[in-house]
Amino acid sequence: MERQYKYQSRYTANWDRVPKVEGEVVDKGSLTVKGKRRPFLKVRAEDGEVTVFETAGLAELFAASDVGDQVSIEYLGTVETAKGHQFRQFRALCWSDSDGAEPMAAPARRGRKPREQGTSRRSK
Repeated sequence: MERQYKYQSRYTANWDRVPKVEGEVVDKGSLTVKGKRRPFLKVRAEDGEVTVFETAGLAELFAASDVGDQVSIEYLGTVETAKGHQFRQFRALCWSDSDGAEPMAAPARRGRKPREQGTSRRSK
């Protein structure tokens, strides 16, 4: 009798090898790598769970996506800027299965609580 093992592949996105990642966001957070905070998304793709770290080209996707959303990230290539830096370009889409079903709540406002009308700006 042959034994079957189920396993799930987990890897970090290597854009040169696999230029396209599609799937559902299962985790969103940040890790400290070499002393720097690196935001990441874990995407459940067809071939396993892919960890995608934030870059300048994916900043809008990271701001818009949340756990449970569907994402499609396609690596387009590397461009050299005027200062000689390497910049990766992506085409990224984000959508949720509940789009149109119910409006999403606005994110909570960060920072100070706004003052009430009729109160002075400084306490005396």
